[in-house]
Amino acid sequence: MENKESKCPHCGSSEYFIGKQNGYAAMKISYWSVIGEEVQHEICASCGTIIRSYIENSQKLLSSL
Repeated sequence: MENKESKCPHCGSSEYFIGKQNGYAAMKISYWSVIGEEVQHEICASCGTIIRSYIENSQKLLSSL
């Protein structure tokens, strides 16, 4: 778990963990794109709210255009 200065908008906790979503749920720029990046979520450790979703390597997706 990591501490973050911002707090969960739902319960106010500042502890979270990172969950990764990949496979069919990977982020792709277009339907026909072969390259995909796993989506990562910052999840509140107290209540399970997804605080933020992001991909680490956006340049890899952009290069597939």
